[in-house]
Amino acid sequence: MPVLQKHSFNYFVYDQFARIYKTLTHAHRFTLLDLLNAGRVQQQNTGYGNWSANRDSLTASLDFSRSPSDQNMLYWHIHLLPSGERGSEFLERRKSKGIKCMRERLSHPGLEQGPIYLDYNGTTPIDPQVFEAMAPYLMVHFGNPSSTHFYAHAPHKAIETAREQVARLLSVSSAEIFFTAGGSESDTLAIRGAALSRQAHGKHLITQVTEHPAVLATCRQIAHEHGFHVTELPVDANGQVRPVDVEAAINEQTTLVSIMAANNETGTLQPIAKIAEIAHKYGALMHTDASQAVGKIPIEVTTLGVDLLTVAGHKLYAPKGVGALYVRSGVQLEPIIAGEVRNEGCVRVLRTSLESWHLEPHVR
Repeated sequence: MPVLQKHSFNYFVYDQFARIYKTLTHAHRFTLLDLLNAGRVQQQNTGYGNWSANRDSLTASLDFSRSPSDQNMLYWHIHLLPSGERGSEFLERRKSKGIKCMRERLSHPGLEQGPIYLDYNGTTPIDPQVFEAMAPYLMVHFGNPSSTHFYAHAPHKAIETAREQVARLLSVSSAEIFFTAGGSESDTLAIRGAALSRQAHGKHLITQVTEHPAVLATCRQIAHEHGFHVTELPVDANGQVRPVDVEAAINEQTTLVSIMAANNETGTLQPIAKIAEIAHKYGALMHTDASQAVGKIPIEVTTLGVDLLTVAGHKLYAPKGVGALYVRSGVQLEPIIAGEVRNEGCVRVLRTSLESWHLEPHVR
């Protein structure tokens, strides 16, 4: 069997598969999954071939072929055909309409032995390119990036490069990017940090009922420990928060509004820009957990109008245990980890524990 080469993983395999998958009936989904799983087993033995399955007026065909430019690379193709239609007729009809066949490279090495992986909203495998970039910082460049000696130079430079990369992803300044240990810590730092630093403004927080537990639990904890009032807004039949409900709930005591950009279970996109406009009208800060949005849809902070934005690395092919928080210049947050306050390294005055420099250069 040809060996998967590094750099062979394609980011959009799941996205394109999911678009097809969601259009199918329940029975047709089983047809496609059965086919792909069977095809994978066959492919491991032969390296190439073609298999098809039929169920309830749908024919799904899968074939593997060698890359014309690299004989060690295999491509896979999925075709969904009305029952009884031959593959050549189907492809000719698609070609006449200017529709290109879906053609993607084989899956990630970690997925070769198991069934089709459909939990990318739960986590993603590390991209081989990310692993390759991480390796020197796991073994060679071990120095503390906050130190001033020789061994600190390479890790420090890597962190600053990573900060610039994340800043470009969000179209913000690198000085506004703070690395954390993941999305949940970013949410906690944003919500708790903003609430406690702005108690003089008020003690009212607004969020919504389908938020990630990291947001809901943090809001409830602040209410219990510091006497804040928390409003959890309902969502409509599409899972969206209505801006009119935000307007009705907000008041002069509201210090922060936290609404996720995209839901991890339903995929619902929230009207963040409209909600941010309402929050700012009443003097409140706007935070959005964009863990499920960054890397999947364009995210520009200036367009959204938010003051705080959460990124989780493992949702977009980076390792687990690393995240980022965008903090708009001028926004003050109360640190959530007590310790020595430094002005160097990735954590600056917000997060005072040691930087994980082998992880942070790879939040993409």
